Amino acid sequence: MQLFEHQKTILDFHLDNHLSLDRSDVGVGKTPPAILYLKKQIEDYPATKALIVCPNTILENWEMEFQNWFDIKPVLLRGTRQKRTELLRSKKANVFIINYDGVRVIFDELRTFGFDVIIADEIHHIKNFRAAITKKMLTLAQTVNSRKGMTGTPILNSIEDVWSIAHFINPYVFNMNYWGFRNRYLYNKNANHPYKKFPDWQPKPGAVEEIATKIASISIRFSKKEVLKWLPPVLKTTRYVDLSPEQEAFYEDLRIKTLAELNGEVISIPKILPRINKLLQVTSGFMYRDGEGAAHYFKPNAKLDELLQILEEVRESRVLIWTAYVEDAFLLRHALHPKYKVKSISGALAASERLEVCQQFNKDEYQILVATTASASEGLTILAPYVIYFSRSWKLGERLQSLGRFDRPGSERYENITVIDLVARKTLDKKVLLALEQKQDLLTQINGDKIREILWNQ
Repeated sequence: MQLFEHQKTILDFHLDNHLSLDRSDVGVGKTPPAILYLKKQIEDYPATKALIVCPNTILENWEMEFQNWFDIKPVLLRGTRQKRTELLRSKKANVFIINYDGVRVIFDELRTFGFDVIIADEIHHIKNFRAAITKKMLTLAQTVNSRKGMTGTPILNSIEDVWSIAHFINPYVFNMNYWGFRNRYLYNKNANHPYKKFPDWQPKPGAVEEIATKIASISIRFSKKEVLKWLPPVLKTTRYVDLSPEQEAFYEDLRIKTLAELNGEVISIPKILPRINKLLQVTSGFMYRDGEGAAHYFKPNAKLDELLQILEEVRESRVLIWTAYVEDAFLLRHALHPKYKVKSISGALAASERLEVCQQFNKDEYQILVATTASASEGLTILAPYVIYFSRSWKLGERLQSLGRFDRPGSERYENITVIDLVARKTLDKKVLLALEQKQDLLTQINGDKIREILWNQ
């Protein structure tokens, strides 16, 4: 296999800078240059030990990429703590791969192992400086001389999250702790408004430009439009549906109750998010009622009816259907079978099986793949001319990552790729899509005042 020219440039950047961050778009191909960097290091210094940290969903994807680019077998550190520790100590290997949660499980063993290189794939997983895994990754980084990061998720959209990512790669980029970083670059817009109960951290004038300059000093970035011009155009469209009378009644009742609960109260984000989820679930076609353990599915379901109409329109073409909820995947799997040959990916499916399902789909072994964005939006290639978002979460990272699964090399077999969002009118569903299209992550903006404003103006 041969690298594209932009991948050769990325490889050179890694070789010239042992502390480096690849911020190229999803689908540009960040993994091969990283593996070839390891190959060069190990060939020059055979005792080199490397650790790759990535989401659990793409462990096998890294293993497969090594088969393509470097003839060594990496060790997957998975299983119980005892099992992971035994694999780490007993295997005479150069490269070890572990998921982020696994770092927490055997942190002490990893910290004292003596790694020479650490690669943090999807490094945005450590953007929250308060998270336990971020603190452990930053501590682990201090023991390793060569540090690499990779992410296709824009990190400058929320500059409050930039500090931990930059600190992992090179703490001298900002040369200050998080609190110093926030004091220098951010201000609380609500500080002089006592009736505003939540801080609203905004960049100071010139902060974004200064941060971008500092991040550029340790990173390289290629956009998909810049280097993969031959990929087919992605055509986006939205299909709006009206909630059924039963859905509308449940939605309105829940909306009014949520507004009443929020009225005049200081409610933390952990308490707000379940309310948002419940509203979005109703627009999707199900909800959990008090006293019932199983989901209640609405009949009729406007989104399901529209989806079935779309499938009639595209006939025998392959279709990827994204959902935000496992309940949606369950509903669709049963609604589409046996008329359509369909498989699904959710968190219940082992990571190795997810990769196999995607490979079967790409080989035309079945027509429809239903996947939750939380379980399949990272590290996989899923090729289809039609992509339908049956439901979506408010998380910008999941949206961008899922959009990158099909807009990548291999999709040139299609004249174009059509992305269809199913949206319920006059609901939070529409607000979420609007925010995502504007590259906004509602999770970083939501507070009591914000959600009141959103729920009033629908």
